[in-house]
Amino acid sequence: MMSGTCPVSAEADEAEDVQACILPPASQGGRPLPQNVRVFLVDSERRVVLHCQKLLAQDDLPGELRQRLLRLAAAAEDQMQRLAGAHEIKAA
Repeated sequence: MMSGTCPVSAEADEAEDVQACILPPASQGGRPLPQNVRVFLVDSERRVVLHCQKLLAQDDLPGELRQRLLRLAAAAEDQMQRLAGAHEIKAA
């Protein structure tokens, strides 16, 4: 991985690529996020989950799209957990 860049591979899940850029692990030199940035990111992830849930409520979704939405919602929930965990570690 090049310093300061976030590669996005065509085969990788887009949500995972984006999330790796937003909150890199401390082992990769990640820095604590300012509180206002953390709040914005948590709100953004919450909106992603709610939108996915709304779309998943439709009965006529093709299986591939349904699976993609499920992966995206799960990735957003994971990101919210990481953001919350990073905040708890900082507060301790």
